[in-house]
Order: sequence, then C-alpha cells, then structure tokens
Amino acid sequence: MKKKALGLLVLAGICSGQTMAQSCQALVELQTGAVLEANRLFGGSSNRFSVVVCNNQSEAIYRQFYAQIHFERTRALSIPTAGLSPVNAPLQPDNRSKTTGLIAAEDEAKNQFNIKLRTRYTSGEAVDYSAVKQLSPGQSAVFEDKGLTVGIVRLGNNLR
Repeated sequence: MKKKALGLLVLAGICSGQTMAQSCQALVELQTGAVLEANRLFGGSSNRFSVVVCNNQSEAIYRQFYAQIHFERTRALSIPTAGLSPVNAPLQPDNRSKTTGLIAAEDEAKNQFNIKLRTRYTSGEAVDYSAVKQLSPGQSAVFEDKGLTVGIVRLGNNLR
C-alpha cells in the first residue's frame, strides 16, 4: 500500500513538473509567487524588483533577474532607473540567448514603473518589448508581449 501511494506521489510530481514546464504562464506565475512569498517571510525594500522572462516558442528561454532602484536625490531631468542583473541560479539555464533590460520609475507617487527588455536569439534576431505597470510594494504582475511571458514583482512589505 505504501509503495503504491509513493509511486502515485512520484508520478504526480513528474506530471505536474512537465505540465508547468510546458506553460510559460504557469512557470512565471509559480516563480513570481515563490519570490513574493519569500519576501513576505524575510522582508525587503520596496525599491527591489524581481523579473522573470520565459519563452517556449522558438528557443527555450527562462531567466530570472533582480533590480534595485535608488530614488534618493535624483536630478530634476532624470528618472530613477535600474538595470536588470541576472540571478545566479536559473531553473532552466540557456546560455545561447541573452536577455537584458531595465526598470524605470515613471511616477513614483503613483507606483508606476516602465520595464524594457531585449532578448537576442542565437540567430541574431532581437525582440524588444516594454510595458508600463502600476505596482505597489508587495504586488506582482504577469504579462505577455511578442511571444514572451514576463512576470515582475515589486518586493517590500505593503506598508504605505
């Protein structure tokens, strides 16, 4: 009886893992949820962001990034901007393609942020995309653009 139950548990884990890997949306939602939950447990600055990029259509891509915007004393003609830094332990590393990007605070008072990303494939093709999202501390959003699924999480506790 125990062997049957253990076998069913292992089979269910394998099947659910394959299903998640087939759906970028599910994978991004799972990862952004995990980052958000870890942040709730350990706390963090509301100026920190986690970004997840996934694409299973042409070349398989899965990347997770980190950014921290410094709002203090910015010049009148500039807006706070941070480049995305890769997290060291991606779940499905793909060294053939490259994704870069940045986050800018369009309007800090309204919690409005602009994310711009570029993915370059091994063929040389580059895909640029951007989105403006309103994110309060502790909120996340998932969106799709040009075949890529992107999740963004603004870390920090919702203290405002």
